[in-house]
Amino acid sequence: MNRPSAGKPSMNQYTVQNNGQAPGRSKPILEAIRRNWEEGISLSRSVLFYLESGLGITGIDGLEQLMGQPGDPDRETVMELVLFPEDSFRLALEALLGTEGLDPELEERIAEDLFA
Repeated sequence: MNRPSAGKPSMNQYTVQNNGQAPGRSKPILEAIRRNWEEGISLSRSVLFYLESGLGITGIDGLEQLMGQPGDPDRETVMELVLFPEDSFRLALEALLGTEGLDPELEERIAEDLFA
């Protein structure tokens, strides 16, 4: 087992000093989310197939029309299919979050920084 060096705090010290959140932990999470957003959303073939065969949506106009109808029962399903992160991004983000996840304070700070 590796012991922390004298000048470097252990993860246990982070837990005590920062309510379980390592200092600067939000920065790599923010950068990963921003990079993902900058790359844009691409729809998988299975999502495109569902949109076309199941809902008759063949282009962005049809997708925009559906998204503009809050009462449509298909809207929520399509929003999840379109906006839910792809596996590669989700796995990369989960690696940054670790098993402890985010505490509400850090989650709020990240959301504020993303939408500022």
